Amino acid sequence: MQTTKIGNKAEEQACRFLKFQGLQILFQNFKALPYGEIDIIALDKNILIFVEVKYRKKTNFAKAEEVLTFSKQQKLINTANIFLQQNLEFENYQCRFDLIAINEEDINWIKDAFTV
Repeated sequence: MQTTKIGNKAEEQACRFLKFQGLQILFQNFKALPYGEIDIIALDKNILIFVEVKYRKKTNFAKAEEVLTFSKQQKLINTANIFLQQNLEFENYQCRFDLIAINEEDINWIKDAFTV
């Protein structure tokens, strides 16, 4: 299966999981060039959550939650700042960066995966 299709499938799986947990999905695949993309932007009451989804089929090497690099974190922060500038209705919301790590069928939701 193509990498894009696998990624989309993992993101859909993550959205279903987050909805089941009671979160409202606001956006998927929010892009802000040149920084990058945020896979999912969700709302949990008054907390705006920027979610990175990582999928690994085999965990012989690194698990999904082990591959969120500092560089990727910086891109997510910059993209989140662009989102907030473009969506002023969220300017007073508390923000959080989460990671949904999917290893095979195991979903690991890491809240506050990193802080700004």
